[in-house]
Amino acid sequence: MQTWNPFRQLAVRDIVRDDSASASPLVIPALGITLGTGLFFLLLLPFKYAVIGIFVLFAPLVAMLTGLWRTAFLTVLVLGIPLQLKKTLYGYTLGHICGPGGIDFTMADGALILLLVHWLYRIVVQKHRTFLTVSRIDLWILLFIFLNGISLLSGTDLTLGIIDFIRVIKVAFIYLYLANNIKTLTDLRIIVAALLAGTLVHIAISVVQYRLGHPIGLVFLGEVSQFGFGDFGGGLSRPSGIMQGANTSATFLLGILPLAFTAAFWARNRLMKSFDLLIFFSGLITLIITSSRGGWLGFAFAGLIMLILLVRRGYLKYRSHYLYALGMGAVIFSAVAYLSPKIIDRLMNASSIPTHTRTFLNRTALSIIGENPFTGVGLNNFAEHAGRVIRGISDPEHIFRYIAENPVVHNLYLLIAAETGIVSLIVFMVIVFSLMRLAWNATKNNSPVIAGIGIAIFSFLSGFLVAELFDFSYRLDHVFYLFWSLAGMTVALGRISTPEVDEMDNTEDGRAV
Repeated sequence: MQTWNPFRQLAVRDIVRDDSASASPLVIPALGITLGTGLFFLLLLPFKYAVIGIFVLFAPLVAMLTGLWRTAFLTVLVLGIPLQLKKTLYGYTLGHICGPGGIDFTMADGALILLLVHWLYRIVVQKHRTFLTVSRIDLWILLFIFLNGISLLSGTDLTLGIIDFIRVIKVAFIYLYLANNIKTLTDLRIIVAALLAGTLVHIAISVVQYRLGHPIGLVFLGEVSQFGFGDFGGGLSRPSGIMQGANTSATFLLGILPLAFTAAFWARNRLMKSFDLLIFFSGLITLIITSSRGGWLGFAFAGLIMLILLVRRGYLKYRSHYLYALGMGAVIFSAVAYLSPKIIDRLMNASSIPTHTRTFLNRTALSIIGENPFTGVGLNNFAEHAGRVIRGISDPEHIFRYIAENPVVHNLYLLIAAETGIVSLIVFMVIVFSLMRLAWNATKNNSPVIAGIGIAIFSFLSGFLVAELFDFSYRLDHVFYLFWSLAGMTVALGRISTPEVDEMDNTEDGRAV
């Protein structure tokens, strides 16, 4: 029986089909003139703008020449999570540290818009029966968005709040699209592969940065112009790859490494298994050199849970996978042995200043929460409001000068409660635990793909809860987009019917995936 292909309507033969026999020949020169003219002007632009422009230019071409254009744009959407090629449309305060300081348009945003238009087309024109499924967790997320919006009314800087609220709406659309449009194992494989491919670029840049001790000039990819200098390795800068900081890199890898490791158990060939393991082991080394103690602790917790679940489900067996264990042990031992002086120094001989500053800022956050327990001080407004509060808090350690410019609390839970209220924090925790429950249910699935991704996401969320006790990386773009994309995947896992999927959806239009 022939399977239904939702992309067939947009294939080139249907788009250019016309009553006139001359319609199709006219398309080729028209495309040539359009693309040639567009490329001429795009190549005169700075690189990061040219990349976005080229994507916009070629998007219609991809849609015309292939019936699988949705797959191409889904790949671009997911690649845009680690590779955030963007143009700042409105730069309000680019030095803002605990959230967005401007409105950005990224290459991934273009893909999201096209995917949403296609989704709307299916809803309105095709009247697709399963275009949208509302679940209980969707209602919690809607409430969380509402509470974020309400907090704007009490914000110190309304513009900063609106900037972040736009980002919240954007990730809500990403979540909704993925939750309702991931229908096959093929979709899951595409998303994981795109995430890992983009992360490989980040890992490679991080390693080069570590060897050189400074950024390498890839600002258009999101690399910082200068590291935040710390006490790791006697003053050696902590590499952050293409992300905003080393802690952000560590938290992002906390989400990627379980996906990479579990993917090796459902990859279809040795090449893909090798790719997955390459990402895992090189990512593990990258996590170590970030010198993020919260990231280390979070991954230790997540990794232990991941291994227990893999053994419990029978995917990881000593006799069959002892080489995995030997490889992991060898990589960890070699990395720790090589970096042991720096790791020990980071753990045992770190300056007391970070401890004092974080304790001080925790007290600041608690003071702000006490003053504004229900609506908070406004989304994305902690740093602006904290500047008025910290002067009234005792400073016995004389560390005020270290935090005066960027007073942001390194605890996600205190940050959410301070900015959007205690109720908002409770709702966020309900969302996280609901996602964990869905991921746990997915671990019991008969499909290795669904079960493996469920194990990875459950492990990530477990480690995330630990790591964010000491950090706020969730509020920064890479982790923020990753979290809500994985949330959409988690909801979708429970909606895929595995008996039919395993037999039918491993091929698409009769072609092997």
